[in-house]
Amino acid sequence: MKNNILVGTMGLVMALILLSCKPEPDITPVLGAPVDLVVGEQIILPAHDGQQLEIAFDSLLENSLCPPNALCIWAGRAVVKLTVDQQEVVLGIGDLETGVEEPYVSVDSVGQYRIQLHYFEEKEVNSISNKTEPVITIQVD
Repeated sequence: MKNNILVGTMGLVMALILLSCKPEPDITPVLGAPVDLVVGEQIILPAHDGQQLEIAFDSLLENSLCPPNALCIWAGRAVVKLTVDQQEVVLGIGDLETGVEEPYVSVDSVGQYRIQLHYFEEKEVNSISNKTEPVITIQVD
């Protein structure tokens, strides 16, 4: 009798555990819609020709943006490096002309695709150590 109760209880616990585990929603990035990327992340978009377009957020090259609620004499800029179908793309946001020989751009093209950097932020990942990681929002058309 005790074994039946134990087996029944364990079965009930396992069923509750399985029911409480919800799968991650299937959010597939698509052309023409903004998508967020953290540094080191790669996404694959369905391309116009039925192929796939691979985009990776390789690195943050510069972040001199004026922090929120700060008084700055220069707006600053954020510059990121992406790889789009094995081609390096450098995009920026903010003041893209000051102090550089060739201005950075917020929009670039790779083949028939237009890649635009919409947003950049340093997102806090650990409140104790104040550790942050770069997050960008891009759109591919």
